[in-house]
This record gives sequence, C-alpha cells and structure tokens, in this order.
Amino acid sequence: MAERSGDAAHDYVDVCAGCGRRTAPPNIACNHCGCIRADRSGTYYLAPRLRRLAAYILDVAGLGIVGFVATALLGDWVENEDGSPTLVVTELESLLSALIVLGVGIAVWSFTLRGGQSPGMKLVNLYVRRIGGAVPAPPQFLLRDLWPFVVGLVVSLIGLAASDDADSTLSALGFGFGALQLLSGAWVLWGRDRRALHDMVFGTVVVELRSPPLVRRLSGSQ
Repeated sequence: MAERSGDAAHDYVDVCAGCGRRTAPPNIACNHCGCIRADRSGTYYLAPRLRRLAAYILDVAGLGIVGFVATALLGDWVENEDGSPTLVVTELESLLSALIVLGVGIAVWSFTLRGGQSPGMKLVNLYVRRIGGAVPAPPQFLLRDLWPFVVGLVVSLIGLAASDDADSTLSALGFGFGALQLLSGAWVLWGRDRRALHDMVFGTVVVELRSPPLVRRLSGSQ
C-alpha cells in the first residue's frame, strides 16, 4: 500500500510504479527509471534529453523560418557598394513580422496543444504534462511555448516608440533575450528532472509515454 507524506499527488513516498524500487521527494521522477512519481499507472517517464532538445529545435526552427520569410517580404532589399544585397527593416515591419509569427504559431499549435504537444513534440512523440499528470490548459500551453515571441512583440513595440538613440539599448536587450531563450532550452542538459527554465516557471514536465510494466497490467486484470 502506498504511503503519503501529504495530500498532494506529488507527495507520494513509496515504491515506483515503473521499476518497483523505492522513490521519495524531492525528485519529480524516480531517480532509477525516470517514471513520474505522481503517475500511479507507470506510463509517464521523463523525456530523453536529446529528443527533448530535438523537439525544441524543430519548434524554434519552424517559427524562425516563418519569421525570416515574413521579414524578407515586409522589409526592403538594398544593394551595397560591393553589390551584395542587404535587408533593411523598420521597427513597424519588425512588429508586423512578430505578429505574423505569433499568429502562425497559435494556428499551428492549436492542432496539437490539446494533447499536450507542440508540433516538434508531435514529431518525436513527446508530451507536456503538469507535475500532477494533467494536460496544461490551452492558454497556459500557448504562453509556455510561445513566450519568446510575446517578448519579441514587446521589444518591437518599444522599438517602435523609441527614438533612434535607443537602437543600441534595444540591440543589447535583444541579445540578452536570445541568450535567455537559449539557456532556458539548454537547461534540460543538466537539470535534475530534465526541465527547461520555462517548465519550472509554468509547473510542467516533458514526458514520453510507455506501456505499463507487465506485472502491473497482470495485477490490474485480476
């Protein structure tokens, strides 16, 4: 019989549903097999780091391509003295580009978010779950995944309202934001529970689904 150290589902202190070994706080998942401790069915396991990164790269690359195409279509291509082309984009065009990316992101994500997946996760068969096992609500899921572009909109609005003297400040802000986004995604490489920084903020974990262990399936059928 499972023991509890509290009322919440994640306060279980008992035998892991996945591997049958003893597991306890403060880990979100069993430190032996990666099974999520709040899941009593033994089906949710921490997503492998490389697949998690692959999903993240696919999502960012897809939206990045949309952003590049939108910017290239909205901006003006000018020819340098050496004959090479250069793309010149105004603050208003940057804002419109960010709006297009956000709109496309919401449209594409709407086909997968109700199952707790981004498009990249759908391709590599991973899922986002709350710590207790529930699928995040659609608004929370969208904010969790598309927060970089929400911040990008804010930066674009600041650039639109600021004078030319603020260009260096905005460039530094954009660089710092890009570094934060990279750090957030790369955190899964060394984080104890393979969670990105935005997972910690939104209380989520990325998992893969496995069939319950045979012994549990047999005992459940009796």
